[in-house]
Amino acid sequence: MTGLILYVALFLIGTETFLVSPLLPSIALDLGRSPNDAAAIVNAYALSYAVLAPVLAIVTDGTQRRIGIIVGMFLFLVGNLVSSLSSGLDWLIVARGVGGLGAALAGPAIWALLADLASAAGRGRAIGLGMAAFSLGQVAGVPIGSFVAAQFGWRSPFGAIAGLSLLLVLAAGAVLPALKGAPDRSGSPPARRLFGVWLQRETAVALVITFFFHAANLGAYTFLGVDLTRRFDLSAQQLGLVGVLVGTGSVVGALIGRKVPLPNAWGASDPASRLPVWSVLLGLSIVGASVSGTIGAVALCVFLWFAASGAFVSDQQTLLATLAPMRRASASSWNTTTMHIGTACSVWAIGFDKEASPDVLPVVPILAGAAFLVALRLIVLLRRPVPLDDGLSPGFSSKN
Repeated sequence: MTGLILYVALFLIGTETFLVSPLLPSIALDLGRSPNDAAAIVNAYALSYAVLAPVLAIVTDGTQRRIGIIVGMFLFLVGNLVSSLSSGLDWLIVARGVGGLGAALAGPAIWALLADLASAAGRGRAIGLGMAAFSLGQVAGVPIGSFVAAQFGWRSPFGAIAGLSLLLVLAAGAVLPALKGAPDRSGSPPARRLFGVWLQRETAVALVITFFFHAANLGAYTFLGVDLTRRFDLSAQQLGLVGVLVGTGSVVGALIGRKVPLPNAWGASDPASRLPVWSVLLGLSIVGASVSGTIGAVALCVFLWFAASGAFVSDQQTLLATLAPMRRASASSWNTTTMHIGTACSVWAIGFDKEASPDVLPVVPILAGAAFLVALRLIVLLRRPVPLDDGLSPGFSSKN
């Protein structure tokens, strides 16, 4: 029951994260604002999550995980409820910021609790299922939300998510275990606790991989719709089907990526050895999607692209939970923040020339290649014993 609650929470967060895209034209029209103005609701959610998650994770790592999940999902509920009642863009921006705050508190706590409850051998499977549940929000939740919006207006999906979140909060309060994160007994100042995961070399290198990988991944995805419309004149409905393909690839990658038999660097369940493979597959798939002359070939490349993405996220979350056992929520939150920073840098680089159409070549292959090289460097580092990140234990072998 505990796992079901955590996976449903990730499904709701995944649905809400991707829901705005198909609703944006309706929101802009109804509120009498331009699509560019209405897009601020996307930034409000993303920035709230990216900026606040590492700060909130300090609390989550030192208290009961369930508190972070319950309070975070309650704020998530409030944000969606206010979104469903908003009559103007300003209130909607505030509501989305509150929703992002809730996700920033609940999300890292959920990933940390999944890792806490799983055995070392089962950790990859538990986190892979979590990533699949999050991606399923895009595959199933977004189309359902779009259908509901078409029938009852754009506010209705936010109201539905708020209602489901209420049920989830009540169930979480009754079922989730009172399992605490590791308290900080080092007496470190807040700044050191905030940036602690960056002080451990292996964890810092892993986060650098996240930066480059998602700079390539989500930077290219930002302009995928524009590129496909320019090349194949796809309609909005057809682009929606591309979104389903993206989510399906992510689910498949999250579920089966960890089963890919590869030489491992430091243990039988090692996720680090697969990160270079996902980086190469990502780069090749994005290039293929960018240069293919038929929509069928593009669809295959997009599927492989996001299968690599889903597998990478699953392996990366598992790896960080293993490398930072005392700061699992913090590592997860910094992973998300680094992802958003990488995406923003890539979008800026791809769209730097305002006079030309955005082109992911050659920026994205360079970023994917950088992720590959840094991943190889991490494998070399992980062949040695890795010290625990709490400063209290003499160290542990990364095979543990």
